[in-house]
Amino acid sequence: KMSSNPHIPAWAGPLASDDLFEMENTRTDGPRAIKLGGKSHHILGRSSTDATITLASPTASRVHALLVANKDDGVVYLIDLNSGHGTHIEGSKLPPNKPTALKAGHEVRFGALDGGARYKVTQAPSSRKRSAEGDAGGDSK
Repeated sequence: KMSSNPHIPAWAGPLASDDLFEMENTRTDGPRAIKLGGKSHHILGRSSTDATITLASPTASRVHALLVANKDDGVVYLIDLNSGHGTHIEGSKLPPNKPTALKAGHEVRFGALDGGARYKVTQAPSSRKRSAEGDAGGDSK
């Protein structure tokens, strides 16, 4: 059996706190919430053997997408692993293998418009790169 392990980017590293990121299921099936749980990444997909988080959708690929925390800028990225029906953020299809930053409020769909696994990002860290100077306790957004 061929291993379908995706390439994990060199910049992957766990978030400072697991409270920084959460995606909530907006449908009834599948895991209710996705968190990183102190890990630098999760493999999302339909396969219970190859994926660390199983997406309950027949249109999700066995290994569908990669959720990765960036240890350099503190942001969580989603990478579509050339899935059959695609990964969409706010209705826009992600180009395969290109990291896209997730922001709080983003609607994410894994798989087809009809029956894909749907999540909403409820918590997401914003970049801490540019806000290092002159940042008095972060924005209150």
